[in-house]
Amino acid sequence: MDRWLSMAEFAKGEGASLVDVLRSWCARNEITYRDRDGFLEAFWDGPCGQVRAILQAHDADELAMVFLYPPVRMPAAALPRMAEPVARVNWELSLWCVELGWDDGVVRLRASAISSEGHVEDHEIARLLFGGLDVMNHYLPAVYAVAFGGAAPADALAALPPPASSATNDLN
Repeated sequence: MDRWLSMAEFAKGEGASLVDVLRSWCARNEITYRDRDGFLEAFWDGPCGQVRAILQAHDADELAMVFLYPPVRMPAAALPRMAEPVARVNWELSLWCVELGWDDGVVRLRASAISSEGHVEDHEIARLLFGGLDVMNHYLPAVYAVAFGGAAPADALAALPPPASSATNDLN
């Protein structure tokens, strides 16, 4: 074969699952990942530290999901304060959702795409992953300022510079 298959061509192949589509996309985009029995795990170094990315597929639901985890957990004492910045950030987003693990302080960013007949387009996967990294890099300093610096949520978010990427404005 002298060319890569498109997502639609690959998905039509015998036995192709959504996780196979994600594997193929990672290979074509030279993304190093670990195969973790049904989901893929990759890491990115960014301005807020190393982010763990989980790419997961649910064939029965025809759903591809991306979860991004920053390197820091929120301290238990900060959890009540974190509800407001999480709600404020989520109000600004439409594709992604910030989640806060109340029991363990884990913050994650989640996004998903519904597949069409077993495939998800390249640009959809790229937007979920790379757009999510942009969103995380944009908002995480404000989240950290509230959790560790005692900043007021509205002030911390207002102090953010304009988004560096159009992907941060997920309304586009």
